[in-house]
Amino acid sequence: GFSHLFSLPGFIVLASSIYGKKNKDEIAAPSPVEDFRAVAFLPRTKGKAPVVSFCGYAGFKTFTARIAYFLKNVRYVGAPEYRRGIYWRRHTMRILSREARVETRFIVRDSFSGKSGAQATREEREEYIQSIIHSDFVLCPKGDANYSARFYETLALGRIPVLIDTDTVLPFEREGLLDYSSFIVRVPHTKVDRVGDYILDFWNRHDDASFAGAQQKAREAFQNYLQYDRFYTRIFSHLVK
Repeated sequence: GFSHLFSLPGFIVLASSIYGKKNKDEIAAPSPVEDFRAVAFLPRTKGKAPVVSFCGYAGFKTFTARIAYFLKNVRYVGAPEYRRGIYWRRHTMRILSREARVETRFIVRDSFSGKSGAQATREEREEYIQSIIHSDFVLCPKGDANYSARFYETLALGRIPVLIDTDTVLPFEREGLLDYSSFIVRVPHTKVDRVGDYILDFWNRHDDASFAGAQQKAREAFQNYLQYDRFYTRIFSHLVK
């Protein structure tokens, strides 16, 4: 979960995984993900309650894997932001499962799958994508490194990510070029027990029209700033000014 520190005089370091207090001189870059150009964008209208989803690795195949999980996380008692992503996934889902004000749709897998490539079957990948499309909000805690590819895929599909902020730095945030507050829910990891409040606060601020607008902003942020080629075009243009 740690991000390596680089000290290279004369070089600019771009990294997907950055801890704000630790990697002060690095530039946050997005994770390369599918752009979903073939998926028609249709914003969701507000229902009776916000629908929150998660589909992915958050379980254990064996008892040994469960024990290893606990042992790896014990070392970070004093610095929980460095805990493995599976901790934040399980912890946040457990909290929201008890939250009566939201509807949860969680698909928990006991191995890493659902991403592009050989690690996922076609059916698993499609289930993963559909779980995002048919949700209002998508839980996006960190992985083992301090970023979430799911975060960028959620934006690409025009849905609202719920970012559990483990001292996370997002692309163009330090540069002041992208305002995330209008299209993501950001929950400080120290206040994760109130994740339901943060989701409901965002939900209640919007009527159908403005909620559709927030989803449109999410998709446009990906297309115009966070898609890999667009990101590098923009960041290098900014750096040479």
